[in-house]
Amino acid sequence: KLGLLFGLVAALGSFVGSNIVVNFDEKYLNLITAILLSFVFLILFFRNKLGVEEKIVSHKHWIAAVVSAFLLGIYGGFFGVGFGTFITFIFILVGMNFLKSAAASRVVGLIMSSTATAVFVYHGTINYPYAIALGLGLAIGGWIGAGIGIKKGNEYVKILFRIILLATIVKLIFEFLK
Repeated sequence: KLGLLFGLVAALGSFVGSNIVVNFDEKYLNLITAILLSFVFLILFFRNKLGVEEKIVSHKHWIAAVVSAFLLGIYGGFFGVGFGTFITFIFILVGMNFLKSAAASRVVGLIMSSTATAVFVYHGTINYPYAIALGLGLAIGGWIGAGIGIKKGNEYVKILFRIILLATIVKLIFEFLK
């Protein structure tokens, strides 16, 4: 239910973001994303129990999370890199553990990316062979990753999340410096 609610909010943002994509230089978006992901990494590094144990959070934090989902939807609609990481982190900040955050963020991501896809289909900007290959790879990887995450638990997912986060930061910085 939570994934659907946040997915609809992110879809609205995605609609806006995917319609303004042509106005941004990807090189600078990579740098901005790397900087933001670095903050996420540092917070996860220094707050060791964050995302491992669930906590109860106030309604004002949930409202901030909904606003964040909308803004991330805009970002995801026009760029997408790191969207899943950011939305997962928002769920972690409001008190969910890594597994529940990852599950809810996949629903949000599906709805957000479906909205952006509809806009891109309308504008005729999709490379279908590439999109199908990418979609199949994401689906297979997601299926395998979900199984591993459920089997290994939150501590394992947190370690893996940090590793992937760091690899993404390095990749984005390298692309900016090219």
